Amino acid sequence: MKGIRTLEELCTKIGILFPSEYVDRAVEELKPEGADGSRALAKLIGELLDCRSPKLSLVLKVAEQLEPTIELIEAVRSVNATSSLAPQPAYSRFIPEIIGGGKIGWTDGTTNNIKYIAAQVLEKLTGVKPAE
Repeated sequence: MKGIRTLEELCTKIGILFPSEYVDRAVEELKPEGADGSRALAKLIGELLDCRSPKLSLVLKVAEQLEPTIELIEAVRSVNATSSLAPQPAYSRFIPEIIGGGKIGWTDGTTNNIKYIAAQVLEKLTGVKPAE
């Protein structure tokens, strides 16, 4: 799916000066796909989460502009419920922020940023404000 390929390019290239252009293009490419585009994005979010890619924050910005399918909502919820560290997967297309001791993860600042964005996206997708 074209929008997913755009996001994969964003998440694998290094030194992209204007990531918002990729985000905007992915939204334009995925919106016409409707629920199928949202479900495809949910899978990508899951993969980026498993890899603890810091670029997940950019992909979440696409999610808030797509059709709120159950799969997409659950993928965003899982971002909010995750810890910053995870076991290192056997294979990953995406680079985690930190690696060591058989684990991968995000720094505290990245974790806080990603979870903040995920909470905003979840509110937009569901119309429900998170409990404070």
